[in-house]
Amino acid sequence: MQILKARIAVSAYFTLQGSALALVAVHIPAFEQKTGVGLATLGFILMLAGVGGFLAMQVMGWLIDHIGSGISTRYGSVVAGLAVALFAVVNDPIGLAIGFFFMGVGLSSVDVPVNSHSLQVEEAHGKPIFNQFHAFWSIGGFLGSALGSAFLGLSVPIEIGFPIFGFSIAILGWLLGLWLLPDRPNVEHRDRTLGKQASRENRSVLGIVILIGAMGASGATMEGIANDWSALYLTNIIGAEPAVAAWGLAAFSLGMTAARLTIDILVAKVGRMPIIRYGSILSAIVLLAMMFPSSVAISIILWALLGIFLSGVVPQLFALAGRLGNPSHHGRNMSRVVGITYLAALAGPSVIGLLTVFVPLNMAFVFGVLLGVWVASGTFLIAKVRA
Repeated sequence: MQILKARIAVSAYFTLQGSALALVAVHIPAFEQKTGVGLATLGFILMLAGVGGFLAMQVMGWLIDHIGSGISTRYGSVVAGLAVALFAVVNDPIGLAIGFFFMGVGLSSVDVPVNSHSLQVEEAHGKPIFNQFHAFWSIGGFLGSALGSAFLGLSVPIEIGFPIFGFSIAILGWLLGLWLLPDRPNVEHRDRTLGKQASRENRSVLGIVILIGAMGASGATMEGIANDWSALYLTNIIGAEPAVAAWGLAAFSLGMTAARLTIDILVAKVGRMPIIRYGSILSAIVLLAMMFPSSVAISIILWALLGIFLSGVVPQLFALAGRLGNPSHHGRNMSRVVGITYLAALAGPSVIGLLTVFVPLNMAFVFGVLLGVWVASGTFLIAKVRA
């Protein structure tokens, strides 16, 4: 029963995290209008979320190792809720910048510890279930988008809707912590000599940590290609109507969610590495096919396939990172990988836009193809280094 409660709680944390991000995302045009910020400035402000997130992840990694992932998740959820509520007082570009910076801090304060606790729950369960938790992030994104649309449609003021949702996240996140598994801090001693020795031992895997971080960054960038460019691809390259073009991202999201709910069965049979290797190379093949335009229907099917093949890549890389090196540094190693991935998720897809200065959008997808090949190649490097 305790394991079941922990699974429900972790799933709920992922859902809340995804819904909070989506709620803020659908209100970006409203923030733009309210603060009078230009597109160039807005792009810079959005990047601040990544900066705040990366900094928070390093702090949370230390907390996971020293006090445990469960209590860190509880505290992180309170920070995330308060960060959402903070948008209620945003009235100018500086306030918006502060809001997005702390939004990154808040969401990342949950992201790293809940991923770490997911591994603890998976170990207690005895079977791979890590990918299922990430499916609930996608489900949360859908729910947050729907709630945001309802807020906008009903003209709910940001000053009212965001505090209600933010404080709800904080309260619910704290209460859900009662269902998490007992904490198992990775640092079981406070002896400085032993601590220094553990740090020296962990340095031997830092190369693999950075490698996995680079692979996670590549996988996140490939996901970002769908999020940022699927609609434009269908309208500008395939010639679809805007209403139809929205189905590209919908198909990608549905494919990814469905696969994440079921792929753990495959992980149990073949392990994490083949999921990363073949998922990334098949994703590269799908993006290669998109470089040669076809019909609207086939294009939408290709976006769905991309979601299916990519579904296990980043989550399984996180799972690998969470058990690397000296046990006293597991949280910090995971935080480094998640941090690098998080930054790439924000900035990586913009490379496609830069490439369109020189080539059509469909040909710019070669960047995604190369990333997929690189991630697949990286699995062989990991196996060689760890052997």
